Amino acid sequence: MGTSRQRRFNTFAGIFPDALDSLSRALRAGYPLSAAFESVASEYPEPLSGELLFLEVALKHNPP
Repeated sequence: MGTSRQRRFNTFAGIFPDALDSLSRALRAGYPLSAAFESVASEYPEPLSGELLFLEVALKHNPP
């Protein structure tokens, strides 16, 4: 159980910096936050894509 959690975390941590860079580029290009999450999620594998899509849905249902 612990090894799959650690593997998921390591995968997430390895791609997170690049995803943040992509997210910042999308926002600078004028994308709304939810669209930026969706765009970046389509570029990256799980577990990051699932987490970003979760955030995108949460923003749609509970705007700040």
